[in-house]
Amino acid sequence: MESPSTTVPLPRKLRSAGFAFLISLVIPGSGQVYCGKKLRGVSTFVIFLLAAFGVVALNTESVLRGASLRYLAAIYIFSFLDAYYTALEVNVEKDPPAYQNPRVAAVLNLLTNGF
Repeated sequence: MESPSTTVPLPRKLRSAGFAFLISLVIPGSGQVYCGKKLRGVSTFVIFLLAAFGVVALNTESVLRGASLRYLAAIYIFSFLDAYYTALEVNVEKDPPAYQNPRVAAVLNLLTNGF
């Protein structure tokens, strides 16, 4: 007979890497939210929207429009790749925190010129 203090761990919910990839293709950041990384997903979506606004709203000859286009492409690609790899890492319980994640560091380095 088990004692009342014995707890049975809840089964962890596995995340589909393919599904995370696909929903991030449609809505950048949604794959990270699906994987439980809400702050990373919402941040990705907000930065994507700001970059998209810059591409649409700025003059075609503006230097900032070109920068916005680069940000837009980088964040979009980061979104679906990060969602895929985050799902794989969450499933094996080896997901590093954001400040130790090499993908986050690489994109931040790319977007800030190493600032």
